[in-house]
Amino acid sequence: MLRNVALLVLFFCLPVFASNKVDYNHWISDKSEHGALIVLEDGTVWAVDPVDRIKTSIWLTVDHIALFKSPSTPKYPVLMVDEREEERVHVKYIGAI
Repeated sequence: MLRNVALLVLFFCLPVFASNKVDYNHWISDKSEHGALIVLEDGTVWAVDPVDRIKTSIWLTVDHIALFKSPSTPKYPVLMVDEREEERVHVKYIGAI
């Protein structure tokens, strides 16, 4: 229950509105060694903003992920949130495998 409250606080503190939500029910199926690329279970591949790669380098391949639109960073227009780590990073879609 405490975890759910922490996630709600995290999401309400993000500069994102519900209407900007892209997708919520994903998990990491693979990632590059240094966290530069994240592959989700649906086969989509995401490039991580270089300033955020220190965070994604420690994410686990089973972590649950939520995706949101993030117009604040045009080069990396999607906000990826790791629910276990309660961290957010900016990413951009680069294709599917």
